Formats: sequence, C-alpha cells, structure tokens
Amino acid sequence: MHRSEDPIDRRSLLAGVLALGAVPSLAMGQVQPQGAATPERRGGGVRRPSPMPAALMACWCEGFGAPDRVRLTVTRGQAIKVAVEGKSGEGFVLVRGFLAAGAAMECVGAVSSASAASHTVRWSEAAKLPEVASMSVGDPMPGKLPAVEALQLAAAIMSRPDPHQPFDTTRKLEESEEAAVTGVMAVDPVRATYVKPADRKAFGEAMRVLASEPSLAALIGPASLWQGDPMAVVWPLERNAPPRQIVMTGQRVQASILQAARVGAMLDPLVLPPDQVEPVAAANAEVAKAIATVARLGGCASADPVIIGRVGVVAERRPRPTPAFLEILRMEGSDTGGSS
Repeated sequence: MHRSEDPIDRRSLLAGVLALGAVPSLAMGQVQPQGAATPERRGGGVRRPSPMPAALMACWCEGFGAPDRVRLTVTRGQAIKVAVEGKSGEGFVLVRGFLAAGAAMECVGAVSSASAASHTVRWSEAAKLPEVASMSVGDPMPGKLPAVEALQLAAAIMSRPDPHQPFDTTRKLEESEEAAVTGVMAVDPVRATYVKPADRKAFGEAMRVLASEPSLAALIGPASLWQGDPMAVVWPLERNAPPRQIVMTGQRVQASILQAARVGAMLDPLVLPPDQVEPVAAANAEVAKAIATVARLGGCASADPVIIGRVGVVAERRPRPTPAFLEILRMEGSDTGGSS
C-alpha cells in the first residue's frame, strides 16, 4: 500500500476527519428517523444537544493575532457564552479580541448547521462587556439532514491549512470560487469591498510598498505574499466602532474564510491598525501614497483600521498551530455563575 510521505497532507486529512466526526456527536438526538422516539434524560425531559463539540471546533477560528483573548464558556444550561478578556483602554489589542470572538461565533453557527440544528444568539447588554453574547443550540429537528455545503464548511474550520504564506501564482481563481467568498463577506451593518480584477495590480503594488517597511511587515508579512496580485477583500472599521459591530465584522471575515476553504482556496486576513500605520505614513511619502491607494480601492477612509483578505491557493499546505484549548474553553456550573 502506498504511504504518503507528506505529513502535512496527512495531518490536514486527519483534522478533517476529526471535524466531521465531531459534527455527528452534536447531532445525536436531533436527526431521528420518522416515527422514532425522541431520546430522553433519566427522569424525563427532552435531551438537548451538547454545545461542547461546537465550542471545541470554534477554538480553531481565526485568532486575528489575539486568540488568547477569546473565552468560550459552556454552561449547564446548554449554551456557549462568548467573551473577550480585556478592558477598555487597551487599544487595538482589544479590537483584535472582539474580531476573534466574532470568528468563534461564526464557527459555532457553522457546526450547528452541519448537525441539522438551529442556533440562537443573545447579545449581551453593554454593561456586561467584555461578555459578547450567549449562543445556544436549538431544539431537535427530526428528519432533517445537513446540506453537503454545511458539512464542508464545518470540516474547513479544523482542516484548512495556514493561509499566511505565498500563493500559487499559476492558480487563478474561477469566477464561481471568487463569488463563494464575496457572497458572504457583508451583511448590515458590516461593509466590505471586493477589489475588482482591473484594480488588483495597483492594489498589490500598494501592499508590497507597505510590506517593504519592517514595522508594517511585522503586521502583514513580507511583500512576497502579494506576488501575482491576488484577489483581495477589504473590511473597514470606523475608528470608534462599537464592540458589536467589530464582532459582526469578525463573523463576516470568518464566513468568507470558510467559504474560500470550501472551494479549495485560502483567505489570509491581514489587519492594519491606524495607530501603527499612521506614524510610518507620516514619515514616508511612499507609504502614505500606498495607504491612500488601499483606502481608495478598498472603499474606506485612510484613517480607518482595515482588515484585508488576501485570497488564493496556497503553494504549500502548512499546518496551522493547534489552539490552546484549555486557555479558551471553560465550564460553568450554571447560567449565572460559579465555575466547576
């Protein structure tokens, strides 16, 4: 029997199998043959699906440089509380945490859909920040099977490789593949701009100028990432955007990431915080010009922080780091408090 010598491909395949294996465990007790009895707990009562598999898989979401800020608490009431560790005054570090929290919420929703279950989101009041929301898996839906696309999206959460590397410049995305990414990139109040093919050369040149500055390359990576002028999507954020809007932006970015992986591409989200970009632009006219080009083609103001999604097919399938599950996941004895 032929044995693959590429451990990355084997690891990615294993991650995909594990992801698909987690989905049925969430669906147990939900997809029942017609006429079958609904599972019950001892002493009566309908068995609600456990949200733990969804919470575990959500740990693989995009971290936006702050995965350690996200907290997913699984409650005895069968809900997942989503929170961000931090406090006001921490600047863009906290913004990155809210983006990551939104990405985790999108992953919970994807796993729920893959298990043929509904999910609900209860947004937290402003006074409860940095707790963002509480998500719960819906009641069983007898006889309903998940769509193939839903299973593909759930598998992509864990199995997608590291996107932060050069793309294969010989592999151009088809229109249908680009449409899969752009079709989920925006929803009110989240705006996004798809950089048109005719503008990609100018956009790529501007990004290479930014990446030529060492301090900015530390944020977005080297100029080589923009070889071939790949497809790009830009999500702007108002300077004083409220936390919920930041979280919802993280959801849209994660949705586009999963759609890209579903069609065989990768989306690499790069974040440009204004407090780090503006001093460089003030001292370098070429950087200032490049920022203006990015803003113009990306449909945003130069002073706004932006998330730039670089989309293409990776040249090499490198694994992403395994998340620190114990730092992200927590158990709670009740809906109101008291860890156990």
